[in-house]
Amino acid sequence: SLLWATTGRLYGRRAALLAAGLFATLAGTQFLGAFATFDAMALFLLALATWLGVRSADCRPGTRILLLVIAGAALAAADATKYATTLLTPVVLAVVALTAWRRHRGGAWLTALLTILCSCLVLLGAGLRAGGQAYWLGITSSTLARPRSDVPVATVLRDAYVWTSLILVLAVFGAILAGRSRARGKFLPAVLAAAGLLVPAVQARLQTTVSLHKHVVFGAWFAAIAAGYAMARLSRIDP
Repeated sequence: SLLWATTGRLYGRRAALLAAGLFATLAGTQFLGAFATFDAMALFLLALATWLGVRSADCRPGTRILLLVIAGAALAAADATKYATTLLTPVVLAVVALTAWRRHRGGAWLTALLTILCSCLVLLGAGLRAGGQAYWLGITSSTLARPRSDVPVATVLRDAYVWTSLILVLAVFGAILAGRSRARGKFLPAVLAAAGLLVPAVQARLQTTVSLHKHVVFGAWFAAIAAGYAMARLSRIDP
């Protein structure tokens, strides 16, 4: 629902329907949806933060700031729910900033970026302070200092492609289509497509396929927006 709402505000209802259909039928989405784990909750909060940020671009200044603060809180909650979600935090920030830049002239994009970023950082800082040294040790040992494995890089990238191939291909195609246009914010699909490549790149660096089938779904949520845009553009070639 949040994917449909976000894509609809960015690229219209046709793209929204196609993006939601692609993501809902993705094998990884079905897998995450079958279990009551923190992965699904983290993805939900990440999607909520993105939608709130995109939604804020069409609001009046006061309401816009409020929604951006709430988006920052949702983003911080997502990062606290699953530490690895922090990898996609810059993607959310870029999407919010580019959406504001598409809608408004001047420095509205910078205001939006700083508002959601500061809101997120304040809450994360408060959480780290409250958790103390033991909390930080848990973050570093489970996420930041994970040891390298010995799985070939080609195997990691191949498996990631198998799990998200259709969405990735369409997302890259959407980025190419948007890049050739003169529309304001034409680089947004490129950012969304790149989100689908972040997790495979990190796990390829670590040479591990542990939880790869779950982690790629987080990036696929963003890539599905660009994929829906691409399919919507293609569907208009012949009425």
